[in-house]
Amino acid sequence: MIRFWPASDASFKLDRDGFVRAYQEAFSRAPYLKKYSREEILQRVWYPNVRDGIVILALEDERVVGFGCALPLLKAPADVQAFLRSAARTSRLSIDLGRTWYMSELGVLGTHRGRGLGSALIKHRLLTIHHRGGNHYIARTAAKEPNSIGLYRRIGAVGLNGLQDVSASKQAQVYFYGECNSAIKKLIAPAA
Repeated sequence: MIRFWPASDASFKLDRDGFVRAYQEAFSRAPYLKKYSREEILQRVWYPNVRDGIVILALEDERVVGFGCALPLLKAPADVQAFLRSAARTSRLSIDLGRTWYMSELGVLGTHRGRGLGSALIKHRLLTIHHRGGNHYIARTAAKEPNSIGLYRRIGAVGLNGLQDVSASKQAQVYFYGECNSAIKKLIAPAA
């Protein structure tokens, strides 16, 4: 049985190490094909999200099989903020920076994909964001062969114009924007 666990500074070393292993596995697969060191993941992802935002772990028998992270947009990486400022100038996007969150990371182990864990992790993040006063979210995902574009579209997120190259491999990324309450309603509504 899968349970969802909000990680914190007080999280057991097991949670942190499990997150690192799951992150390495999730992003070593297509379309990312990236190898991240333990230290890089801890410094760039784990610590900032645990300190300033949200880390939700999907656990099966105490093993991390999925994760979702989010940060207040004002704490998001500089490249994300720059891209969104540019998008706001060239579109009708109006962002309340103080109440918008950046859905920074979403990953599910290959052995656990197709079971609804991605949607459940999005739901848990959105509920936490809403509880903390957030009303909108921004998500970024791979533009090629992504598993999460469909997830975000199903909850009403709209794509923002433009692509962003974010890695040494020049992996193109796309952004989505959505409203927390309407997305939560879609995620908790019974399937038709």
